[in-house]
Amino acid sequence: MDKTSELRYKIEQIKYDIGTKEMELAGLKKMLRDYKEHIVINIGILLVILLFYSITIWGNYDNVVSKAFIMVLKPLYYAFAIVYIVKFIIKPVYEMYINSNLETARRTAMKKGVDSVSIKKEICEKELLILKIRLREAEEELAEEVKL
Repeated sequence: MDKTSELRYKIEQIKYDIGTKEMELAGLKKMLRDYKEHIVINIGILLVILLFYSITIWGNYDNVVSKAFIMVLKPLYYAFAIVYIVKFIIKPVYEMYINSNLETARRTAMKKGVDSVSIKKEICEKELLILKIRLREAEEELAEEVKL
């Protein structure tokens, strides 16, 4: 009877570990979706910024105040746009590339020493498979123990 209760406890522990790993795997998948959503949102904001530029800077207004406004603020606007594109669009695209399932991306992540989401996801899937095998073995062992 003591061995049966130990096996049941072991099975419950393995089920708990499987649940934890499945939640971790779901979180990693959500992380990749978040990268994509982040990029789409920032591209939308960039389109609004370009619309603002088309109205103000690229409008070719003829009065003196507009020309002064355009001449003074044009470098600041362009600097802002470049910083925005680099920080909020190119950097997340690079992070999404590093975390993708492509083999070149994995090699790049290893060279840079970055823990990529795809590598973590693969490790998590392997650990989940091992836990499921252990669960099946423990359940078979419990079935044999109950028969005796």
